[in-house]
Amino acid sequence: MKIIRKNVFDLIWPGLIVLFLLTGCLNNDWEERQKEETDILVKHIENLRSQGLNIETREVLGYDMYYLLLGSDPDTGTTPELNDYVIIDYIRRDLDGNIIFTNMNSMAGSWDVYKSYPETYSHYLFEPLKMIFGYNTPGFNYGMSQMEEGDTARFYVPSALAFGDFVTIVDEVILYKIITNITAYDSLQVDRYRAENGIDSSMYLADAGIFYWETSHGNDTIEFSANDSLVIRFRASYFQEDNLIVFDSNWESSTGVAIPASKAKVEGYTPRGGAPFTKGFAAAIDTLAVGTQATMIVPYPQGYGVNGLIYSSPQYPIVPPYTSLVYNIEVLDVK
Repeated sequence: MKIIRKNVFDLIWPGLIVLFLLTGCLNNDWEERQKEETDILVKHIENLRSQGLNIETREVLGYDMYYLLLGSDPDTGTTPELNDYVIIDYIRRDLDGNIIFTNMNSMAGSWDVYKSYPETYSHYLFEPLKMIFGYNTPGFNYGMSQMEEGDTARFYVPSALAFGDFVTIVDEVILYKIITNITAYDSLQVDRYRAENGIDSSMYLADAGIFYWETSHGNDTIEFSANDSLVIRFRASYFQEDNLIVFDSNWESSTGVAIPASKAKVEGYTPRGGAPFTKGFAAAIDTLAVGTQATMIVPYPQGYGVNGLIYSSPQYPIVPPYTSLVYNIEVLDVK
């Protein structure tokens, strides 16, 4: 057998040349596409400026983005800092005006993805977003950092400061509130609700970590076990800006929905494909009877915690982080 010996470099150098050429082509393609995107954005901004819009150029991480203040509240002056929470409305569009994402109900009819996938977005709430500041795209973070509480602004963000996909995004944001202490903010929401509704400390169930009170007591002579099901009507809401935002409900139903009559089984139980019941809700199961109408305040540690409730795919928020809940419940039957 004849053995042919070759230098290792002789074997790999053709591949290295091909790789080098491919890398050069990819780099050239990337640079060309980025330049094309930049040129389109610059012309778009020039056109808007020619119409009298006072759009400012801001350099961020070596790239130009553009900032337009649309309105402001002269009585404020607070700007968000890293790890603050903010309450905002916003619309994210591409440069052609197509909506990529929004939480504003007035824009829902123009959001093609939302209209095309109604089941996917069946739990989506068009409500102001409460979110932590500083962990979005670099362009969005910078734009928000320039805003004061009460401002409305628009950011024109190249993809290099967004998602790197050669799609310029245009974010329009209304900054309603800056929250520097999120746990204190949530406690204040709960305290105000308690004061308005006469909920005192005697209604606090220490073992469960919730407030619980009945507006109508049920029939205690009808017994049920952990293997039974309770048929209930319920309404689940969360606190935000002294309002209750309903995120799951069958309150209008006359027949109700069946849930396990067991603490262990009802925690995390998802009725009708809705939001999973929380630890705080499960803690009240033992106090219920057929005919009971009750209300619970579930502090966020017994609710959805520091992360809130997020729809899995595609990800979108349902209940914000650090947010306490209110459940209204009526027990209709036991099976």
